[in-house]
Amino acid sequence: MRLTLWALLLIAIAYFGTLSFRPLTTPDEFRYGEIAREMIESGNYLNPKLLTLRYYEKPFLTHMLNAGSIKIFGENAFAVRFVSSFLTVLTGIFTALLVWRRRHDSKLAWMTFGLFCSFLWVYIFGTTSLTDAPLSFFIATGTFSGFLALVEGEKFSHRLWWCVICAFCLACGVFTKGLLALAIPGVTLAAFVIWDKRYKAAFQAALLMIPLLALAILPLAFAIHRTAPEFWDYFINVEHLQRFSSGSNTEHPHPWYFLIPFLFIGGIPGILFLPCGFAGKKFWSDILATPVYKLALCGILFPMILLSCSSGKLPTYVLPCFPMLAILLAGMLMKYLRELTGHRTFGYIIRIWSFLAFTAGILAIVAAIIIYCGATRTMFPAEFNDVLQKLNLLIGCCGGIAVLAGSLTFLIRHGRRTHIMLSIFGAFALLASAVNLTLPATLNPAKFPDDVLTKMKNECIADPATATLVVPGGGETQMDFLSDGSRADVLRCSAAGPIHMNGFGVFRFVATDVTSFLKEFLAATGGELPDFFVPHQANMYMVRQLAVALGLDQRL
Repeated sequence: MRLTLWALLLIAIAYFGTLSFRPLTTPDEFRYGEIAREMIESGNYLNPKLLTLRYYEKPFLTHMLNAGSIKIFGENAFAVRFVSSFLTVLTGIFTALLVWRRRHDSKLAWMTFGLFCSFLWVYIFGTTSLTDAPLSFFIATGTFSGFLALVEGEKFSHRLWWCVICAFCLACGVFTKGLLALAIPGVTLAAFVIWDKRYKAAFQAALLMIPLLALAILPLAFAIHRTAPEFWDYFINVEHLQRFSSGSNTEHPHPWYFLIPFLFIGGIPGILFLPCGFAGKKFWSDILATPVYKLALCGILFPMILLSCSSGKLPTYVLPCFPMLAILLAGMLMKYLRELTGHRTFGYIIRIWSFLAFTAGILAIVAAIIIYCGATRTMFPAEFNDVLQKLNLLIGCCGGIAVLAGSLTFLIRHGRRTHIMLSIFGAFALLASAVNLTLPATLNPAKFPDDVLTKMKNECIADPATATLVVPGGGETQMDFLSDGSRADVLRCSAAGPIHMNGFGVFRFVATDVTSFLKEFLAATGGELPDFFVPHQANMYMVRQLAVALGLDQRL
């Protein structure tokens, strides 16, 4: 019980205790925080807007949850990140509960929870305001409840109950990040059904799931369509079909194998114990005779295949695979610790871990001392050296924790293996907390734009311009101008001073008045689209939103 309490305390500190120490990063955290704030301001929770422009890249649910968090905790970094952290920890709890329900083993359930929460990728993106952590939560809970509907659905009432939960979770996933919330559980459960030969149960569950999913998704989908008719067309075509099938022309194009390294990197430190799974005879055959482990393997392999087929990929795409990886690794580890106590594989892994942690820690401490003494000033360019100076405390703290972790693990290598693993997970939690606590407030304005945005509200060089090409020949020329003198306080220039511009005020003017003006201008020309539409704007996001608002082809 004491070890359990220590583990819970470390996870709570790592996931919630340091959220407010790290500044919001751009573009995602700043963007999602601002969208949530504007939801509260406007009272419109179905149609996300960024600086009054409709935001079509993601549906509303994550932003609505962030808005609720901001209402409770205020406008701060903790509130913006709380939803991701809370749902990440909840994913770990539900994963452990699934293992406990199917295996009736509390130690195995705790091992699953500890492994999941200590995965590198889970922690990084679980403490960052993104849509990936909420999506992973809804995918995991939807897949788990669908699995239980297949294996525990002897009674109709039980199967109906699990199907209702599954439909609700998958619908929430759709309104978080789109159809991926249906595709990943779909391929996982389909593969499990074929492997475990549960065709009858799958057919019965499908008869329930299809109408339940329609009931959960369609009403809200139609409500969004009524207020923003162009949303689903853009979201399905651009954010799904083009990203999946447009080859090198899509956003974030990468080769098919791009995601594979991130599954292993993101699984540190738990993935280090993978060799234990190959230590004994018939080890995998015993593990994979159990339905929950069959589900876990299907939940890793087939989503990876599906996501690897997509033209556009990001490292965060592998996040839904980590609950399944935790189930599989925990099963292997507990079987190893209980049945192969005299085997040497575990000892070799601990020695390697101790050596690497201790060596890396010593190198980090030496590097921090060198940076502190100023020896790097002649070794690196001035800009890079400034970053090193700001990171000096972080490097030193991480080095000290690594040395402590490596030494402690080596000293207790002959003790109880649960204590050894707790020391590894505890070291990871301390290291993660140290990063959040010692990360400097600013490293680069491009990454932490707090100061830049503050200045942008008051001072910014304006860049108004127009160019008109006049050529000989007949015909009429349609020309119109828009000016609003009532907003002189937004953009002004005194005789003795510089130009002052409220950046957000000008941006809202472009998003509202300019869009309406252009619609009227195009209508006055008879509705005929021009051969080219050239906005004086270098920001692709604004150009894209302007095209959507005017009903123009973005290629025009």
